[in-house]
Amino acid sequence: MLVLLTIIAGKVGAWMIYISSDYIFDGTLPPYKEDAAANPLNAYGKTKLEGEKAVQQSLSDYAILRLPILYGELEYLEESAITGMASQLVDSEHRCFFSDYEKRFPTLTDDVAVVLRQLIEKKIEDPKLTGVFHWSASERMTRYTMAVEIAQAFNLPVYHIEPNPAPVLGTPRPYNAMLDCSRLESLGIGRRTLFRTAIKKCLSPYIEAGV
Repeated sequence: MLVLLTIIAGKVGAWMIYISSDYIFDGTLPPYKEDAAANPLNAYGKTKLEGEKAVQQSLSDYAILRLPILYGELEYLEESAITGMASQLVDSEHRCFFSDYEKRFPTLTDDVAVVLRQLIEKKIEDPKLTGVFHWSASERMTRYTMAVEIAQAFNLPVYHIEPNPAPVLGTPRPYNAMLDCSRLESLGIGRRTLFRTAIKKCLSPYIEAGV
């Protein structure tokens, strides 16, 4: 499907924007600039990297926007790995453990939408604008610190929330795939909403309903 889209974009002269991920990096040498060597650790990162290559091989005029873990307005609570933690947080009778190992940069989808609009506006101003771009929130967090932030945003108890110093079990993930966003920032592009402010807005309907 992606290859077909690139063919169509090429035929009609469209500027294609491909959304990629920080998971194309192994997380050992942050922060990562756009030209840093990729080394994905899992199938998701490998698939995203294959998508990047398909775009680059098929088109000469494109944008690849790499993003970290996302959250935003929800259709259901488990839609994001971040918001999915809420059901454990409201149940203070049971201890819950969250990894305090991998460094993440949770980014609001509303902010990404603003970045995409600004990027398109810049493209209209400068038709030569093309290539790879990075965008990310600047707050470095772990699943544990995210859980504490969410609980505190809603004045929930935190005594049952405990850090796990070990990596998340299962699929290997990069330790710290922090993205260098200076290219977009130099163009005057970007918006960052504080995690606590944004997550409270996203989760309020669910927390108020008792999840």
